[in-house]
Amino acid sequence: MSIGNQGPAVCSPTNTPYISTANSTAPTNKPRHPVWYYDNSWWGIFFVPDAATPGNGEFHIFKKNDNWIDETNAGRSDIVDGRDSSRPDVVLKENDLWVYSVHGTQARVYKYSYSTGGWHTVAGFPKNASGANDATGIQYTNTFTVDTNDWLWVFWIPPGAGNRDIQYAYSNDEGTNWTTGNLSALWGTIPQVGQNDKIYVLKFNDGTSSLGIVVTDELSNQMVFNHRHDSDAINASWKTMEIIESTANWIDDHVDALAKDTNVWVSNKTSIDVNGQPTTVLYRRDFTGAWIRYIVWNQRVGRGFTRPRIAIDDTHNEIYIFVTAHDGAYSNNHIQYVKTSLATPSFTPNSDGTTIINFLDVGVNINNVCITKENHLNSSSGICFMACDDLKTVGNRYYYWGEIDIPSPPTFMQTKKFW
Repeated sequence: MSIGNQGPAVCSPTNTPYISTANSTAPTNKPRHPVWYYDNSWWGIFFVPDAATPGNGEFHIFKKNDNWIDETNAGRSDIVDGRDSSRPDVVLKENDLWVYSVHGTQARVYKYSYSTGGWHTVAGFPKNASGANDATGIQYTNTFTVDTNDWLWVFWIPPGAGNRDIQYAYSNDEGTNWTTGNLSALWGTIPQVGQNDKIYVLKFNDGTSSLGIVVTDELSNQMVFNHRHDSDAINASWKTMEIIESTANWIDDHVDALAKDTNVWVSNKTSIDVNGQPTTVLYRRDFTGAWIRYIVWNQRVGRGFTRPRIAIDDTHNEIYIFVTAHDGAYSNNHIQYVKTSLATPSFTPNSDGTTIINFLDVGVNINNVCITKENHLNSSSGICFMACDDLKTVGNRYYYWGEIDIPSPPTFMQTKKFW
């Protein structure tokens, strides 16, 4: 069975999305992923509002049973970040939970270990981290991962108008010390990106454990990819930059990526915005570095698609593409998905796919769907995803969550509310 549910409140009704503190409450801010699967359970980091001071609050760890339980309030897991305007991103590496939390004044990195059924802060954490600390609160380009050497990596686009150089930082001592640099010094050729472009870092294996990064460059109408091997010297040049897409208007600032075996998969939204033309695209990179394009959805009258996210089912070797579907005016939103074989991807671009959270059932606009980052899903885990109330300003705004039992989700499922 597959279900969609209303979760805990995320902020005071006096706040609106994407402004100041309220921006932190969305479960994903391109390209954050605050949910993960561990010890036969789904977990998440959610914003908990301060009832006495609307707009303030902190981030807690929740565990999904029949519903989401605040493990921090219950004393089973430590607090994540007490700064209400932070934006946490989660990487689960083996038994370690890493959280990179962007803030307007200082990014931090947290490490948690699992014991007695909860997540607990490792001694010495949190530590200050490098990254774009934008006091205006609009910066959301920081992207974070941990490579096979246990080195921490973060990449970001500096705040400010005009073309920017991508910056990076790494730490080989669990975040105590950081070395920063300009990525162009290692790439040789690199696009000059704008502050609205997106970058996404991920681990993959092309025969060698590697670190890859996807970069959108709207001004130059291209999306590119490059990578380094984890065994390379830290100051070694990266490999040759690859062009994923270079067709005019096929690039936008919505991107997600995931690796499977020697393939890298990238989802992207176009900026064509014309009925009958592609709006959601999936790309596959094979071990030779060749990229193949698949059109997932076309835009049509009364239906647009935005903010794609991808998940891979290892049990059946299938890929899921989730999107926010809207009526063309970015209202009446719902969350839907399609799935296809990884071996032979095939889509029907003019179909809707499967609706998993319907705005008619929850009574609000749903947006910003997100799934787990990097670790794959299977018949044991199923698929769990989060979304948020995008526009509601009267009453509480909520997280919404859904789950899909692998292998046989229904073609349609009404959303259920629990409180």
